[in-house]
Amino acid sequence: MRIRAALVLACALAALTAAPSVAAPAPALFHAGAAVESLDPNLADNGKGVDVYAGGFGASPPIRTMNDPIEVRAFYVSNAAGHAVAVAVVDAQAYFAAYQEGADYGITSVRQAAAAELHMSPNDIIVQATHTHAGATLEGIWGPVPLPYLQLVHDQTVKAIVAAARTAQPAHLQIGSYDAPWIDNVDNNQTDSYPGWVQDGQVSVLRAVTPDGAPIMTFDSVPAHGDIVEGSGEKKLSADYFGVVRAALDQRLGGINVVGPATLGREETPVQVGGIPVAKWFGGVVTSIVGKAITDAHWITDDTVASADTFTQVAGTNPLLLALVAANHLPDDQKNQMWTTTADVQSSYPIDRQDTPPYQTGGVIGTDVTALRIGKTVLLSMPGEPFPEVRNAIAAATTGADHIIALSKGQDDWGYFYPAWAWGFTSIYDSDHNIFNVAPQAGDQIILDQSANIRTLGFPVDHTVSTPVSEGNRYEQGLRPGVQAMADPTWGDASADTGMLTVTFTAIFNQAFIYDRPGLPGGDRSGPVHVDFGDGTHTDVTGDKRTRFTHDYAPGTYTATFTAPTQDGNVATWQTIVTVDPPLSASIDSNGTTYTAHVSGGDSDVLSYEWTYGDGTKAYGPTAPATGPVTLRAVDGTTTVATATAG
Repeated sequence: MRIRAALVLACALAALTAAPSVAAPAPALFHAGAAVESLDPNLADNGKGVDVYAGGFGASPPIRTMNDPIEVRAFYVSNAAGHAVAVAVVDAQAYFAAYQEGADYGITSVRQAAAAELHMSPNDIIVQATHTHAGATLEGIWGPVPLPYLQLVHDQTVKAIVAAARTAQPAHLQIGSYDAPWIDNVDNNQTDSYPGWVQDGQVSVLRAVTPDGAPIMTFDSVPAHGDIVEGSGEKKLSADYFGVVRAALDQRLGGINVVGPATLGREETPVQVGGIPVAKWFGGVVTSIVGKAITDAHWITDDTVASADTFTQVAGTNPLLLALVAANHLPDDQKNQMWTTTADVQSSYPIDRQDTPPYQTGGVIGTDVTALRIGKTVLLSMPGEPFPEVRNAIAAATTGADHIIALSKGQDDWGYFYPAWAWGFTSIYDSDHNIFNVAPQAGDQIILDQSANIRTLGFPVDHTVSTPVSEGNRYEQGLRPGVQAMADPTWGDASADTGMLTVTFTAIFNQAFIYDRPGLPGGDRSGPVHVDFGDGTHTDVTGDKRTRFTHDYAPGTYTATFTAPTQDGNVATWQTIVTVDPPLSASIDSNGTTYTAHVSGGDSDVLSYEWTYGDGTKAYGPTAPATGPVTLRAVDGTTTVATATAG
């Protein structure tokens, strides 16, 4: 019996070995579209223009000048069954669900109006703000909210969502992410940062292309504050690094690229308040990561599109915020007395959020929390700035989902929220996390209600809470100095002309949290930050967030090490890995009827092939008809572009 069983097993194994491999599931067929509309304040009030006030950095002067485009961008996805979802991202500090001026303003009205035009449910739509601190405040605190501008934002957001739907075309979707917690403060001690605490580093990318490979859109969700540009100080409006990334991807990948914030609470970049040049540099870092996320992405083979919504309510415990909301009913002259444009005076303009049911009933605050499903990916609205613990708890408890993506400033703004256990820490660290929090239990309520939404979408979710032990925080880092560095690009191709890649670094040093208190000695650097580039060369730098320095690398992988000795005898260290690929090149073969693309070098992952003929028509994919002169444009996973011509 044993011999026979062995023969049967051997035959079965031989049959399996000889059998053809099972083909991977084909990408599901969706329809996808995207659109962009301007939020230039000079368009408001029928083109007369209005002054707006930049939110995030104290009282703002009136501003109309833009450093870069202020926009709303939206995308739309539907399946063969006709179920559709949409997301709009607004360049603003924040955006409320509803306003005291009436039901025709705010995110709820946007969702209702767009849904009515498109025969969708409002629950199928999420609207989020970028939280750029150089964008208009749509909530008060830093200045008034001009009603004509609020109307412009409302109308343009509806227009963008509707246009995204009406331009939708057959599409295949990819989903990918890359874990990059180092774009935020991990070891460093800066405002609103908790050194040593676990960060949410998930940079997520949803990409849509036509079945033949033409770009439609990407949606890029990045867990980092848009507070590198101080709008009130620059006296200019800016989309911060979000605008830099989407402009770069528009040019390199094509289509419309929508870039918004993922987890934001505590997620402060080491270069916060670095200024416009630093925001451009940081945008390059993020663009590099987005390319890596697309390279690692997979096709979505499940054509499920669905939504779920819960109206959540939390008893507000912050009397300051409730009082500021009530104060918005005062006459304008009294509201102006509460607020000043003098930067050194600490004051706040009243908050213009609706304070009647269902959004506020007594001291109980209410809002929608929405979950959208595309394939096995879930997008979760977060009504404010969740700490990493919120998404981490939900993701850890969910089974079967590829990605759980948190959309900060989505559907409303409750300020910061976190699990109740974290509330005490908000008073210990240098932050405004306690000031702008409606209630310590708000984060736990969001975890519970979004978990319920995910179950409605078809994924099992364990009952979950976040605990200090489950997070793995290194609280002792508060006793240590920190140095962090980043590279633009982190992954890149060498130049075809020089065979080298120029990488721009920054290295930022901070004292230990315990030393960054009045009256405590020591903790500062005892010398410069020493940089070992990993290729046998080195230099010394100042360790300032506004200082950048470059280094040329040949193809290869390098570990750059940054070391900063301190006055108290400690040493802060950090490492950054830089990958440089050979120069990317493209060429074209022709057999008389067909052009064939050949791409060499780069990272060996071609994201797109675009063929442009003399009459402006385009084709996509590795081959194209040989019908005349043509230019090939190939993009690899570093978003580097190579071109070739034929004919």
